[in-house]
Amino acid sequence: MRKLFYNSVLIFITAFLFLFASKPNSGNYCGSYIKINKAMGFLVDCDSYQYILLSMHPSQLLNKDNVARRQNRPLYIVLTHVIGKPIEFILFKVYHSSFGEKLNFDKHLNSEKLLARLEISTHESKNKYSDAANNSELILQMIAYYIAYLLLNFMLLLASLLVFKKLLQVLQIQSIIAEALSLIIVVNTIVKGFFYSAHEQMFLFLTPILIIYVLYQFVFMNNNRKIYGISFLFGLACLMYGSFVLYLPALFLLFLVEDKSIKNVFPNVSNYLIHAVLFLSPTICWIVICNKISGHYYNHEVEQFRELVWILDTLKIGILEFVKTFFYNIAYYFFFFVKAVLPFVIVFFVLFKKNKTIVMPEKYIQLNKVLIICFIVFTAFFALLGYYSYRLSFSSSIIILVGIAAQLQLLSENKPENASIHKRNLFAYLLVWCFLVFIF
Repeated sequence: MRKLFYNSVLIFITAFLFLFASKPNSGNYCGSYIKINKAMGFLVDCDSYQYILLSMHPSQLLNKDNVARRQNRPLYIVLTHVIGKPIEFILFKVYHSSFGEKLNFDKHLNSEKLLARLEISTHESKNKYSDAANNSELILQMIAYYIAYLLLNFMLLLASLLVFKKLLQVLQIQSIIAEALSLIIVVNTIVKGFFYSAHEQMFLFLTPILIIYVLYQFVFMNNNRKIYGISFLFGLACLMYGSFVLYLPALFLLFLVEDKSIKNVFPNVSNYLIHAVLFLSPTICWIVICNKISGHYYNHEVEQFRELVWILDTLKIGILEFVKTFFYNIAYYFFFFVKAVLPFVIVFFVLFKKNKTIVMPEKYIQLNKVLIICFIVFTAFFALLGYYSYRLSFSSSIIILVGIAAQLQLLSENKPENASIHKRNLFAYLLVWCFLVFIF
């Protein structure tokens, strides 16, 4: 309970301080900057309105007459609907009460500034999603589900912190290192840009941490290859956030590393198949349901941005087109990799070099296997994706962060005489990191 409170306070304070961050240049984001006063404001991503309107009426995911842009993320939409429904009930009770009349809700809900903000989304029509009796009720509905997304963002960040610290606790890493490095999960430009948006980007931190924790704790520590229930849960999670799909290749690659030879793989083929079937079944079932009820299945990332399928698109044109596009994409990804991941890689190797003469404990050898596998899977996936941004590349940085924690612990155990210097350096680096995040 104490950890829950401490981490909640950390997120709350950080989110509050981000309200004082400078307004970014208009060309650096999609959406709007909501100004609270001269000193405070926050970003609302342009996709927020799509998410909110679908959460108000999730049945639109299976509507025959129109295509819901987030049809491939049904569990995320349903989850926010479940969170938002009681909030909507409370707000409407207040709105229709004498207290609501005293507050003059109608006047506030129909203010010119608020109405102007709600006209920002060019992607969806509000009317086709709403059965509100009047404009005030429509706005109130949207506010209720916007609050639901803020609560979910908070919960996802909290879960990321708790799983990260639990993983480091399993590795017997000092709490001071865990607390210090956990700041990076909360204080970064992704949280700064998306915390106040109705969006799924807070999954970006939880996804790699959860995959690392499961692979290390259950596969290595417990030597359990039959974690079928977990594979099914990760399959369900793919209906909330796409990067959860990386669990299966990471799991299979770990199995292959452990088998050490292709000959050892064949006796375990049934195990691979069971994991694959359980993992893929939620997505396959949802595609069948969509085609059966709505007559179509729509994946926005594939249709709009040609993620991964650009490989097939270019091969149809010719091998030269594929090679040209491939090297262009890799170069583009490398630009974001240098910005998002390379600083963490440099810190890791500096610490690794300091620990070079130290005999590494078995737990860290096993951890490094998991981290290398996850790093390869995440980096290869986002390099080949075809859509590139700093935030997507940052997933690989979270993986490196776990390795940095292990190296810091190893350094403090074997060179205790320099422990205070290393701690001072760590806090100095974190101070610079926080400053840069808030300024830029």
